[in-house]
Formats: sequence, structure tokens, C-alpha cells
Amino acid sequence: MSPGSRRTRPDGVESVPALSRESCRELDRLAEERYGLIGLVLMENAGRSLAEATLPRAGSRPKVLVVAGPGSNGGDGFVAARHIANAGVRVGVVTLGGPAEGSDAGVNLRAIEAMRLPLADGSGGASQAIERVVKRLGGCSCVIDAVFGTGLSRAPEGAMAEAIRTIVLLGDRGAEVVSADVPSGLDADTGEALGDCVRADLTVSFACRKIGFQSPSAFAYLGEVVIGEIGAPAALAEELAREAAPVENGGS
Repeated sequence: MSPGSRRTRPDGVESVPALSRESCRELDRLAEERYGLIGLVLMENAGRSLAEATLPRAGSRPKVLVVAGPGSNGGDGFVAARHIANAGVRVGVVTLGGPAEGSDAGVNLRAIEAMRLPLADGSGGASQAIERVVKRLGGCSCVIDAVFGTGLSRAPEGAMAEAIRTIVLLGDRGAEVVSADVPSGLDADTGEALGDCVRADLTVSFACRKIGFQSPSAFAYLGEVVIGEIGAPAALAEELAREAAPVENGGS
């Protein structure tokens, strides 16, 4: 898929550490091991940061759609939906398969189910589910892409790929597109689109930049990049960036 021309090179976060997907996993692990920051806390902070970055983008008559995968990235989207609803903004959610029972994402899905937000399962037909929720909202001024995070390493398939294509279509029709952590379909390490790939107006990169964001090939998909705080100490990301720099920069 060729990138759109309306996206520009991300600037303004060059001083923030850039980590690989493996270093991002290590950051989450060490945040709990050293500092007692369990996954639910990190997800809550990430989702709140995502909501706070999204709301100014949602327009004067905001109607926000969240498209969420079954993993932690989707869980961040569920948290964001809750905070957006609490701000008095209409928000609906399309899931792409249920998260594991008892997982952090599962806990947050149960919360928005209890809130009775407009919700549809898109695992059997993503475009139709998105259309149903958008109709219930009365439109879509902003869509949050919470399908895939840093872990993606192959081309999206099935309902996930269909959801990505539909998000791109909503963006082409005028909705602001906000990606959680990484535009879905982008390889966080190389900055290359693996297949169908979201073209974001804003990427809320949690805790740090990703090393792939430095590649010119990523610029057309990222839009503006801001850092979403998750509560992990900044020194932890800086430490991991220093340790991984020789490998990630191709040195010896």
C-alpha cells in the first residue's frame, strides 16, 4: 500500500530514547520487577495518555471510534475509551477477537462492557462492525488505531488487515487517525510497512520512541509523534537505550 501525501516527518521527540521491540518488552518487565508497576498500572497510564492526546484531535463535535486488537495494545485502547467517555465524549469500540480471560486487556474490556459503550465484535467482519458502531455514534471524527503494537513482525491478515484498511479509509474521509504506540502494520524495528498499514495523523508512542521511527520509510505512516507517559521512570528507558545502542545501531 502506498502511503498518503498528507503525512509528514515526525519531529520534536529526538531527545527521547529509541528502543527496539525487545527493549520495550524489557522495559515493561523491569518496571514491574524493580518498581512494582504491575501491568494494569502501566496499561492504565498508557490508555489515559492516549485519551488525553486524542481528545484535542477529535473536533468540535467529537465522535471517537476505537478499533482494538486482542492484545495489550487493544487493552490500551479500552482504557482510552473509558477515559474519553468519562470526558463526556461519544465513543464506541470495535474488538478484533477477545483478549485472554483475566488478562489486563480483558479486565479493561469488562469495564467498558459494564459502561455499556457502543461495542461490536469485528473478528468475523471488521468493516461491517466498524460501520455499525460508526452509525450508532452518528459519525466518526476521530479513530484510535489500537490493533497492533510493537510485537508485530509479519503482514497483518484476515480481520486485522481488513480493520487496517477500513481505518485508512476513515482517515481518507476526514477522520483524524491516532495510533496507539505504533501505527498498526508498521515494523517497530525497521520502520517498514509489513503489508496493510495505518497512516496516522498522530502516533502516541508509549514511554519512548521506537528505533524504526528513525527510518525515512516510517515517516509517511507516523504523522506527528508524541510520547505517552506510562509511569515507568525515564531513567529506565535511558538505561535500556544505552545497553542496546551498539546492537540497534549496527555496531559491534
